[in-house]
Amino acid sequence: MRQIVSFIIVLFVLSTNIMHSQIVADTFYIPNYPVPEIYYTDSAPELPDNVWNHKLEYFPDSIIEQIGPTCGQASGIFNCLTYMFNRAYDREADSSNTFSPNHTYNQFPMYNGLSAFDSWNIVKSQGHPSRKEYETINFNASMSNPDFDYLAFSKFWMNGYENYYKSFFNRISGYYSLNLNTEQDLEILKHYLHNCFEDNKAGGIAMFCSQPLTETSYIQIMKLPDIALSETNAYFWVLDTIFYHQNPTHQMTLVGYYQNDSIDFNNDGIITDTIDTNNDGIINFHDNETTLWLILNSWGNYGSYFLLKYDMIQLFWNQ
Repeated sequence: MRQIVSFIIVLFVLSTNIMHSQIVADTFYIPNYPVPEIYYTDSAPELPDNVWNHKLEYFPDSIIEQIGPTCGQASGIFNCLTYMFNRAYDREADSSNTFSPNHTYNQFPMYNGLSAFDSWNIVKSQGHPSRKEYETINFNASMSNPDFDYLAFSKFWMNGYENYYKSFFNRISGYYSLNLNTEQDLEILKHYLHNCFEDNKAGGIAMFCSQPLTETSYIQIMKLPDIALSETNAYFWVLDTIFYHQNPTHQMTLVGYYQNDSIDFNNDGIITDTIDTNNDGIINFHDNETTLWLILNSWGNYGSYFLLKYDMIQLFWNQ
Protein backbone atom coordinates (compact mmCIF):
# COMPACT_ATOMS: atom_id res chain seq x y z
CA MET A 1 0.00 0.00 0.00
CA ARG A 2 1.33 3.42 -0.88
CA GLN A 3 2.22 5.58 2.07
CA ILE A 4 0.36 8.87 2.38
CA VAL A 5 2.71 11.71 3.20
CA SER A 6 1.06 14.72 4.78
CA PHE A 7 2.61 17.77 6.31
CA ILE A 8 1.81 21.31 7.27
CA ILE A 9 1.93 24.23 4.88
CA VAL A 10 3.16 27.25 6.81
CA LEU A 11 2.03 30.74 6.05
CA PHE A 12 1.62 34.02 7.77
CA VAL A 13 -1.60 35.91 7.36
CA LEU A 14 -1.78 39.68 7.20
CA SER A 15 -5.54 39.80 6.94
CA THR A 16 -8.32 37.24 7.10
CA ASN A 17 -11.19 39.37 5.79
CA ILE A 18 -11.03 37.84 2.33
CA MET A 19 -13.80 38.87 -0.02
CA HIS A 20 -15.86 35.94 -1.32
CA SER A 21 -14.18 33.47 1.02
CA GLN A 22 -16.37 30.55 2.04
CA ILE A 23 -15.07 30.76 5.63
CA VAL A 24 -17.25 32.22 8.38
CA ALA A 25 -15.14 35.15 9.55
CA ASP A 26 -16.01 35.15 13.26
CA THR A 27 -15.25 31.43 13.65
CA PHE A 28 -12.14 31.27 11.46
CA TYR A 29 -8.92 30.84 13.39
CA ILE A 30 -5.41 30.03 12.17
CA PRO A 31 -3.10 28.77 14.93
CA ASN A 32 0.22 30.51 15.42
CA TYR A 33 3.30 28.69 14.23
CA PRO A 34 5.12 26.91 17.09
CA VAL A 35 8.34 28.93 16.91
CA PRO A 36 11.21 27.38 18.93
CA GLU A 37 11.99 29.45 22.02
CA ILE A 38 15.60 30.05 20.99
CA TYR A 39 14.43 32.39 18.23
CA TYR A 40 13.13 34.77 20.88
CA THR A 41 16.54 34.99 22.58
CA ASP A 42 19.98 36.41 21.88
CA SER A 43 21.06 32.87 20.98
CA ALA A 44 18.95 32.85 17.81
CA PRO A 45 20.91 31.85 14.68
CA GLU A 46 22.47 34.69 12.75
CA LEU A 47 20.45 35.89 9.80
CA PRO A 48 21.99 36.35 6.34
CA ASP A 49 21.75 39.70 4.59
CA ASN A 50 19.61 38.27 1.79
CA VAL A 51 17.07 35.49 1.34
CA TRP A 52 15.73 34.80 -2.16
CA ASN A 53 13.72 31.58 -1.95
CA HIS A 54 12.15 31.99 -5.39
CA LYS A 55 15.63 31.24 -6.78
CA LEU A 56 15.78 27.82 -5.09
CA GLU A 57 15.09 24.60 -6.98
CA TYR A 58 11.88 24.02 -5.00
CA PHE A 59 10.08 27.01 -6.50
CA PRO A 60 8.00 26.59 -9.69
CA ASP A 61 9.90 26.94 -12.92
CA SER A 62 7.92 30.04 -13.87
CA ILE A 63 5.96 32.99 -12.49
CA ILE A 64 2.36 32.96 -13.65
CA GLU A 65 -0.16 35.68 -14.26
CA GLN A 66 -3.52 34.76 -12.83
CA ILE A 67 -6.44 34.17 -15.18
CA GLY A 68 -9.65 35.43 -13.68
CA PRO A 69 -9.85 36.18 -9.94
CA THR A 70 -7.43 33.41 -8.92
CA CYS A 71 -4.80 35.33 -6.94
CA GLY A 72 -5.41 33.06 -3.94
CA GLN A 73 -4.61 30.02 -6.04
CA ALA A 74 -1.66 31.57 -7.89
CA SER A 75 -0.13 32.42 -4.53
CA GLY A 76 -1.46 29.70 -2.22
CA ILE A 77 -1.36 26.74 -4.63
CA PHE A 78 1.02 27.37 -7.53
CA ASN A 79 3.65 29.18 -5.45
CA CYS A 80 3.29 28.08 -1.80
CA LEU A 81 1.96 24.54 -2.11
CA THR A 82 4.48 23.69 -4.83
CA TYR A 83 7.43 25.16 -2.96
CA MET A 84 6.62 23.63 0.43
CA PHE A 85 5.99 20.13 -0.99
CA ASN A 86 9.22 20.20 -2.96
CA ARG A 87 11.11 21.54 0.04
CA ALA A 88 9.75 18.66 2.15
CA TYR A 89 10.79 16.09 -0.45
CA ASP A 90 14.02 17.95 -1.36
CA ARG A 91 13.30 17.78 -5.08
CA GLU A 92 13.52 20.18 -7.99
CA ALA A 93 10.27 21.70 -9.26
CA ASP A 94 9.03 20.46 -12.62
CA SER A 95 5.65 19.77 -14.25
CA SER A 96 5.23 16.55 -12.24
CA ASN A 97 5.37 18.34 -8.88
CA THR A 98 4.12 21.87 -9.59
CA PHE A 99 0.49 22.39 -8.59
CA SER A 100 -1.90 23.91 -11.07
CA PRO A 101 -3.77 26.99 -9.75
CA ASN A 102 -7.27 26.40 -11.08
CA HIS A 103 -8.09 22.93 -9.78
CA THR A 104 -9.50 23.94 -6.39
CA TYR A 105 -10.84 27.24 -7.70
CA ASN A 106 -13.08 25.35 -10.10
CA GLN A 107 -14.72 23.34 -7.32
CA PHE A 108 -16.68 26.37 -6.11
CA PRO A 109 -19.62 27.69 -8.14
CA MET A 110 -18.93 31.40 -7.59
CA TYR A 111 -16.40 32.60 -10.16
CA ASN A 112 -15.61 35.88 -8.47
CA GLY A 113 -12.70 35.01 -6.21
CA LEU A 114 -11.76 32.27 -3.75
CA SER A 115 -9.32 32.53 -0.88
CA ALA A 116 -6.22 30.39 -0.50
CA PHE A 117 -7.68 29.11 2.79
CA ASP A 118 -10.62 27.54 0.95
CA SER A 119 -8.21 25.93 -1.50
CA TRP A 120 -5.97 24.61 1.27
CA ASN A 121 -9.01 23.15 3.03
CA ILE A 122 -9.77 21.19 -0.13
CA VAL A 123 -6.16 20.01 -0.28
CA LYS A 124 -6.46 18.81 3.33
CA SER A 125 -9.27 16.44 2.40
CA GLN A 126 -8.63 15.37 -1.19
CA GLY A 127 -5.11 16.45 -2.13
CA HIS A 128 -4.10 18.23 -5.32
CA PRO A 129 -3.03 17.19 -8.83
CA SER A 130 0.22 18.31 -10.37
CA ARG A 131 0.34 20.17 -13.63
CA LYS A 132 1.26 16.90 -15.34
CA GLU A 133 -2.13 15.43 -14.44
CA TYR A 134 -4.20 18.58 -14.64
CA GLU A 135 -3.01 20.81 -17.42
CA THR A 136 -4.25 20.12 -20.90
CA ILE A 137 -4.63 23.85 -21.58
CA ASN A 138 -1.70 26.23 -21.90
CA PHE A 139 -1.74 28.40 -18.77
CA ASN A 140 0.41 30.97 -20.55
CA ALA A 141 -2.28 31.53 -23.18
CA SER A 142 -2.87 35.17 -23.90
CA MET A 143 -6.28 36.55 -23.06
CA SER A 144 -5.82 38.92 -25.98
CA ASN A 145 -6.03 35.91 -28.28
CA PRO A 146 -9.50 35.97 -29.94
CA ASP A 147 -9.60 32.16 -29.79
CA PHE A 148 -9.12 32.15 -26.04
CA ASP A 149 -12.28 31.05 -24.21
CA TYR A 150 -12.05 32.74 -20.80
CA LEU A 151 -14.99 30.94 -19.19
CA ALA A 152 -14.07 27.55 -20.60
CA PHE A 153 -10.57 27.97 -19.27
CA SER A 154 -11.74 29.06 -15.82
CA LYS A 155 -14.18 26.15 -15.54
CA PHE A 156 -11.86 23.49 -16.85
CA TRP A 157 -12.13 20.17 -14.98
CA MET A 158 -9.60 17.38 -14.71
CA ASN A 159 -10.69 14.03 -16.12
CA GLY A 160 -9.69 10.53 -15.10
CA TYR A 161 -10.01 8.53 -11.88
CA GLU A 162 -6.28 7.82 -11.81
CA ASN A 163 -5.51 11.54 -11.78
CA TYR A 164 -7.76 12.10 -8.75
CA TYR A 165 -6.23 9.06 -7.07
CA LYS A 166 -2.72 10.46 -7.54
CA SER A 167 -3.89 13.78 -6.14
CA PHE A 168 -4.94 12.09 -2.91
CA PHE A 169 -1.29 11.56 -1.99
CA ASN A 170 -0.64 15.31 -2.09
CA ARG A 171 -2.56 16.25 1.05
CA ILE A 172 -1.65 18.66 3.85
CA SER A 173 -2.54 18.49 7.52
CA GLY A 174 -2.98 22.20 8.12
CA TYR A 175 -1.53 25.69 7.99
CA TYR A 176 -0.21 28.24 10.46
CA SER A 177 0.16 31.98 10.79
CA LEU A 178 2.93 34.19 12.11
CA ASN A 179 2.08 37.24 14.15
CA LEU A 180 3.49 40.52 12.84
CA ASN A 181 2.76 43.07 15.54
CA THR A 182 6.24 43.92 16.83
CA GLU A 183 9.83 44.35 15.75
CA GLN A 184 10.63 40.92 17.20
CA ASP A 185 7.80 39.41 15.16
CA LEU A 186 9.38 40.73 11.98
CA GLU A 187 12.70 39.19 12.98
CA ILE A 188 10.89 35.88 13.51
CA LEU A 189 9.45 36.20 10.01
CA LYS A 190 12.95 36.68 8.61
CA HIS A 191 14.07 33.50 10.40
CA TYR A 192 11.12 31.62 8.89
CA LEU A 193 12.14 32.81 5.43
CA HIS A 194 15.76 31.93 6.15
CA ASN A 195 15.49 28.36 7.46
CA CYS A 196 11.90 27.65 8.57
CA PHE A 197 13.31 27.27 12.13
CA GLU A 198 15.31 24.20 11.06
CA ASP A 199 19.12 24.17 11.08
CA ASN A 200 20.77 23.79 7.68
CA LYS A 201 17.45 23.76 5.83
CA ALA A 202 15.98 26.06 3.21
CA GLY A 203 13.45 28.59 4.42
CA GLY A 204 9.73 28.79 3.81
CA ILE A 205 7.60 31.11 1.73
CA ALA A 206 4.26 32.62 2.69
CA MET A 207 0.97 34.03 1.44
CA PHE A 208 -0.45 37.38 2.57
CA CYS A 209 -3.49 39.50 1.80
CA SER A 210 -3.72 43.21 1.04
CA GLN A 211 -5.24 45.64 -1.39
CA PRO A 212 -4.61 45.07 -5.10
CA LEU A 213 -1.70 47.14 -6.34
CA THR A 214 -3.93 49.83 -7.79
CA GLU A 215 -3.42 52.08 -4.76
CA THR A 216 0.29 52.33 -4.02
CA SER A 217 3.16 54.76 -4.12
CA TYR A 218 6.56 53.79 -5.43
CA ILE A 219 10.01 55.16 -4.82
CA GLN A 220 12.19 53.88 -7.61
CA ILE A 221 12.83 51.13 -10.14
CA MET A 222 15.96 49.07 -9.55
CA LYS A 223 17.73 46.74 -11.96
CA LEU A 224 18.57 43.61 -9.95
CA PRO A 225 19.62 40.76 -12.25
CA ASP A 226 20.84 38.64 -9.33
CA ILE A 227 17.33 38.12 -7.97
CA ALA A 228 15.43 38.15 -11.26
CA LEU A 229 14.23 34.94 -12.86
CA SER A 230 15.31 34.03 -16.35
CA GLU A 231 11.92 34.45 -18.02
CA THR A 232 11.29 37.91 -16.52
CA ASN A 233 13.04 41.24 -16.77
CA ALA A 234 15.55 42.35 -14.16
CA TYR A 235 13.71 45.51 -13.11
CA PHE A 236 12.01 45.67 -9.71
CA TRP A 237 9.65 48.33 -8.46
CA VAL A 238 10.39 49.49 -4.92
CA LEU A 239 7.16 50.40 -3.09
CA ASP A 240 6.89 52.28 0.17
CA THR A 241 3.11 51.99 0.50
CA ILE A 242 0.23 49.67 -0.26
CA PHE A 243 -2.80 51.55 0.97
CA TYR A 244 -4.81 49.49 3.41
CA HIS A 245 -8.59 49.28 3.58
CA GLN A 246 -10.86 47.06 5.66
CA ASN A 247 -11.67 44.64 2.86
CA PRO A 248 -8.41 43.41 1.30
CA THR A 249 -9.07 41.22 -1.71
CA HIS A 250 -5.67 40.43 -3.23
CA GLN A 251 -3.33 37.64 -2.19
CA MET A 252 0.40 37.66 -2.94
CA THR A 253 3.50 35.66 -2.06
CA LEU A 254 6.41 36.63 0.17
CA VAL A 255 9.53 34.76 -0.91
CA GLY A 256 12.36 36.50 0.92
CA TYR A 257 14.06 39.77 1.72
CA TYR A 258 16.73 41.96 0.17
CA GLN A 259 19.44 44.07 1.75
CA ASN A 260 18.87 47.62 0.54
CA ASP A 261 21.96 49.64 -0.36
CA SER A 262 20.38 51.98 -2.90
CA ILE A 263 17.04 53.44 -1.77
CA ASP A 264 17.14 56.28 0.78
CA PHE A 265 13.48 56.56 1.77
CA ASN A 266 13.70 59.85 3.68
CA ASN A 267 16.40 61.41 1.47
CA ASP A 268 18.79 62.19 4.34
CA GLY A 269 21.78 60.69 2.54
CA ILE A 270 21.95 57.63 4.82
CA ILE A 271 20.42 54.16 4.49
CA THR A 272 20.02 53.05 8.08
CA ASP A 273 17.99 51.23 10.74
CA THR A 274 19.50 53.10 13.72
CA ILE A 275 18.23 56.67 13.15
CA ASP A 276 14.77 58.09 13.84
CA THR A 277 13.99 58.62 10.17
CA ASN A 278 10.28 59.41 10.59
CA ASN A 279 10.74 61.86 13.49
CA ASP A 280 8.34 60.13 15.87
CA GLY A 281 10.83 60.08 18.73
CA ILE A 282 11.26 56.30 18.58
CA ILE A 283 13.79 54.16 16.75
CA ASN A 284 12.07 50.94 15.68
CA PHE A 285 11.15 48.93 12.59
CA HIS A 286 9.37 51.92 11.07
CA ASP A 287 12.81 53.50 10.68
CA ASN A 288 14.35 50.47 8.94
CA GLU A 289 15.58 51.33 5.45
CA THR A 290 18.07 48.47 5.22
CA THR A 291 15.70 45.55 4.55
CA LEU A 292 13.09 45.21 1.78
CA TRP A 293 10.59 42.37 1.44
CA LEU A 294 10.66 40.45 -1.84
CA ILE A 295 7.13 39.79 -3.11
CA LEU A 296 5.62 38.00 -6.10
CA ASN A 297 2.44 39.35 -7.64
CA SER A 298 0.16 37.56 -10.10
CA TRP A 299 -1.95 40.56 -11.20
CA GLY A 300 -1.97 44.34 -11.39
CA ASN A 301 0.63 47.04 -11.62
CA TYR A 302 4.37 46.75 -10.93
CA GLY A 303 5.10 43.52 -12.75
CA SER A 304 5.62 39.99 -11.53
CA TYR A 305 7.62 40.95 -8.48
CA PHE A 306 8.47 43.99 -6.41
CA LEU A 307 10.26 45.08 -3.24
CA LEU A 308 8.35 46.52 -0.29
CA LYS A 309 9.54 48.79 2.52
CA TYR A 310 10.24 46.84 5.71
CA ASP A 311 7.57 48.29 8.03
CA MET A 312 4.75 48.24 5.48
CA ILE A 313 4.03 44.54 5.81
CA GLN A 314 3.23 44.89 9.51
CA LEU A 315 0.48 47.41 8.83
CA PHE A 316 -1.72 44.79 7.16
CA TRP A 317 -1.97 42.63 10.28
CA ASN A 318 -5.48 42.68 11.75
CA GLN A 319 -5.77 39.40 13.62
